Amino acid sequence: MTEPGLGPGHVSLVDGSGSQAAIDVLRHLASSGDLTMCVTVLAMPNGMGGGDAAGVKRHLDAGLADMFSAHGLDQRRLRCGGVKIFADGTPQNGTTWHKEPVHEGHRCGHLVLAGADDESRVEELRKIVRVVDDAGLQLAVHCIGDKTSEVVIDCLIELAAHAIALTTSTTVPSSTPKICARWRSTTSAGPRTR
Repeated sequence: MTEPGLGPGHVSLVDGSGSQAAIDVLRHLASSGDLTMCVTVLAMPNGMGGGDAAGVKRHLDAGLADMFSAHGLDQRRLRCGGVKIFADGTPQNGTTWHKEPVHEGHRCGHLVLAGADDESRVEELRKIVRVVDDAGLQLAVHCIGDKTSEVVIDCLIELAAHAIALTTSTTVPSSTPKICARWRSTTSAGPRTR
């Protein structure tokens, strides 16, 4: 799947192709035997901005992570592997959190989670990590900015026993590979956006 996540948070993204309708189609294909590949999806309870722990918990409590297993489907064929959230966006639209501007006219940005300031948005991230980890699920976090990547990795190391993080950053902080080496995490550097 190339969608960033399936669930109620996807409806507002681009074309809504990861919405409840997509979940229903995958469920139908698996139950009819017509799903010929193994598919693991990430439940996406929030959209790309303003996500909060209460929204994540509400959707998990309503069974979002059980979108396939609750229907008796073979988990080797179709399963929900965890939860996907967006911690920041892209440098082009100014929604990444960097220590320094990445191109002319760019501001350093901030997390795109609920909160009035950096401190409250970081605390919201910490709450989301706790909610997902308490549910026994893995957490995938979209984070591009160097500041975002460091904050996310620090939160996961401290709070998430079940998490395996994949961070994608336009500039991988120098400390990230060392942090990833001692923890169950990987990082990949995306294309430069300058």
